[in-house]
Amino acid sequence: SVRPGSNLSKVQQNALKFLRDNDKFVVLATDKNLGPAIIEKDEYIHKALKDHLSEPSTYRQLTDAEATTIQEANEKELRKIVTENTKWIYGPQNDFFVESLKDTENKLRTPIVYALPKIHKTPCKTRPVVSTISSVLSIASKWLDYQLQQLMPHVKSYIRDSTEVLQRIKKLGDLLPNSMLFTADAVSMYTNIDSDHAIKSIDSWLTELEYKREVPKNISSGPTQTRHAK
Repeated sequence: SVRPGSNLSKVQQNALKFLRDNDKFVVLATDKNLGPAIIEKDEYIHKALKDHLSEPSTYRQLTDAEATTIQEANEKELRKIVTENTKWIYGPQNDFFVESLKDTENKLRTPIVYALPKIHKTPCKTRPVVSTISSVLSIASKWLDYQLQQLMPHVKSYIRDSTEVLQRIKKLGDLLPNSMLFTADAVSMYTNIDSDHAIKSIDSWLTELEYKREVPKNISSGPTQTRHAK
């Protein structure tokens, strides 16, 4: 068979080879999916530390032993939650946990953090992303995401996407001449959420949905599960 030729010019091929072989640069995705970016590795590390990892109220450096201990404790806690809540987690859902937690010794990894440059901002900042792929947290997150997605339509402020925003605005009809549209943005939203408060709020909300009998029949719910999910 004839190997197809490259659609890249010689200059482009040389540039890609240079970047691939040069460890002084990092090629990475950007925030808001604005395309790839190239940054010097030292500058990338400096920004990640300055913008995020050096903040002691949010991040703490761990030794390998500490990280392993936390990972093992998370796995033990997840197994305990599944075992103690078979009334709510059963059938295919229980099978999911059993299969995901099978032979975890060589499969699970510690989550890692990386940064995406916000090239649409001046000066350029970075957004931290914690990758939990193949970790215990990933297993729990997949299940929890499936459960909460079914409940999202019951959130009064829930808006699915930008299309729904436009539809709602059109339904407003004619507005007063001095009407204004406001938008807001949260700074480091997720790291500023108090976990205990968030869990209590969700627990209260689920209790209200159960009282109104608005919880979908195919969702796992119950006070025992909610308390232990912490």
